[in-house]
Amino acid sequence: MQRTLTPAIVPGMLEHESLQGISSMKPTGFRKRSNSMYKDSETYTISSILQQLSVFHSAMSHHGLEQSLVKQAVKQLFFLVGATTFNQIMLRKDMCSCRKGMQIRCNISYLEEWLKETELQSSGAIDTLRPLAQAAWLLQVNKSTNEDAKEITEKCTELNPVQIVKILNSYTPIDDFEKRVTSSFVRKVQSFLQEYEGSTQLMLDTDYRFQVTFPFCPSSTALESLQVPSSLHLDFLTRI
Repeated sequence: MQRTLTPAIVPGMLEHESLQGISSMKPTGFRKRSNSMYKDSETYTISSILQQLSVFHSAMSHHGLEQSLVKQAVKQLFFLVGATTFNQIMLRKDMCSCRKGMQIRCNISYLEEWLKETELQSSGAIDTLRPLAQAAWLLQVNKSTNEDAKEITEKCTELNPVQIVKILNSYTPIDDFEKRVTSSFVRKVQSFLQEYEGSTQLMLDTDYRFQVTFPFCPSSTALESLQVPSSLHLDFLTRI
């Protein structure tokens, strides 16, 4: 599932412009775009991700996978989406703008809606997107006064100081309504962050695996009532 989903994450979550007309989008897969960074390939959208998640969910449900295992699988997939998208923000300045922050927030809301539709809200999957959601908020929030700096340090609890400063330094306005983040403001934020201790890791580990638990779900069928088909040629077995 991860190998299938991974190619759609960055184009669908970041590169495809989803702010215009996203409310009318349906999970119809992917469509071509001539200026895609992926040569000779189709461009994925947020609908592609939603569609693929639905395919996975249908397959697991069709084969009778226990609901607790479905939830764990979906949680792992959501973590992959969030971590992969977050790492791209850390690497690419062109993804660090207010508009991209709005787009990410919009796409997260669509993922959250998918969880509600599939009754998987209790899976904990949406919690794995917290670092990405806070990064999106940081791209949109005002970044100029002491109050702004204090608010950033108080609300970006899922981000470590290195990640916060990286986003601020990478912030790139795309129109005249946005202002560049001044070096003095970054220093203000750093001064507030001095009292916080945490990881200095810039990127998220996309290979991280949550612990899997397998529930014991007893069958309602009595074993002594089972009949072994003759076509299996298991005559050597003896019923006890």
